[in-house]
Amino acid sequence: MFTEIEDHHVLSVNKHTDLKPGVYIETQLCFSKEDEKSSLLIRQFMRDGDEACSVIDMIHIDKEKSNVIFQDFMLIDSGEWQAGNGLKSFDLADFLPDSFVDYIYTGSTEGDVIEVLP
Repeated sequence: MFTEIEDHHVLSVNKHTDLKPGVYIETQLCFSKEDEKSSLLIRQFMRDGDEACSVIDMIHIDKEKSNVIFQDFMLIDSGEWQAGNGLKSFDLADFLPDSFVDYIYTGSTEGDVIEVLP
C-alpha cells in the first residue's frame, strides 16, 4: 500500500485514506527458498501504540520465472484482513499459497516511519 512502483500501477481496494491517523512504523521481514530461486519480502506497518500490525505489503520474487507479485493487506474494523483484491478473511494465511511454508526466514530490518494525518 505504501510502495510506489515507478511506471506501474498497483490496483488495490485498500487506500491510504482508509487508515486510522497516526504514526506507522515499518518492519521488513525477508524470506527465501533454500535454493534461493525465489524470495519473499513482507513489509509490515504497525501504528504507534497498537499491539499488532495493521498494514502489510507482500512482494514475492520468482527469479526462475522472472515474475514479481505484489499484494497488500489491511486490517479493517471488523477484525478481518482485506486483500488488495477486496477478499476478506480473519486469517491472513488464507490468502497465502501453501508453498510459502517452505520459505526460510533470513532476517529483518526496521524501515520507514510514516505519518497518516486525519
